[in-house]
Amino acid sequence: MQISQDDLRDKINQLHSALGWLRECTKDITVSNTSSQRVSLTLFFLQLTQIRVHSILVLLENFLPSGAFTLARSSLESYVRAIWVSECAEDEKINSIIADKKEFPGISCAIKQIDCKKSDHARWLLKAKEKVKLLHDWDHGGLETYVRSFDGSNIQPRYPISHQFDLLDTFLKPIVFRSGIKLLEELGLHQKPNQVTFARVLGQEFDIPDNPQS
Repeated sequence: MQISQDDLRDKINQLHSALGWLRECTKDITVSNTSSQRVSLTLFFLQLTQIRVHSILVLLENFLPSGAFTLARSSLESYVRAIWVSECAEDEKINSIIADKKEFPGISCAIKQIDCKKSDHARWLLKAKEKVKLLHDWDHGGLETYVRSFDGSNIQPRYPISHQFDLLDTFLKPIVFRSGIKLLEELGLHQKPNQVTFARVLGQEFDIPDNPQS
C-alpha cells in the first residue's frame, strides 16, 4: 500500500481529534489539593504525553519531520512514567524522588517493573521496549537524525511519508489511546460511554466489558 500526503494528513487530523476530545472531556475536572503526589505525578505525566504528541503533530504539519522524530522517545518516556508512578512506585519512593530530586527509573527498567505488576499496559510496552535503542538514536544519540540528514555533501532531511505515517499509526496512536484511557481512569471518567467514544474518535477498536473488574 502506497502512503500519500493525504493519508498522512488524515492520520494527523485523527490524532488531533482524539487529543481535542480528551481536552474537552477533562477541562472542567478539578483535582483536590489533598490529592497524593502519586495522583498528581500520574496526571502530570499523562498530560505531558498528550502535549508531546501534539507537538509532533504540529511539526509534521509544518514539514519538520526531524524535530518530530526526536520527540518520539520523550512521548514514550512520559507515558511509561505515568504508568510506573500509578501502578508500581511506593509512596515512599515517589516522595524520595521529589524531595531529593532523584531520577526516575530508565524506560527499560520501568517497563520491566510494569510487566512484573501484570499491568494491562505491559503487553504493548514490552513491544515498544524493543525500539528504545532506535528512539535513543533519534534523540539523545543523534545517529539516526544524522544519517537521515546528511548524504555526504548536503544537509537535507530525508523522511519518507510512509515512515512518518508509521510513526503516527503504529507508535503514537497506541500511546495516545492507552494514555488517554488511563487519564480518564485517573480522573474518574472511565465509564464505558466515555471510553467507547474516545476509542471511536481515534478509530480504535476497543471492547470494554459491561462490568469491568476494579
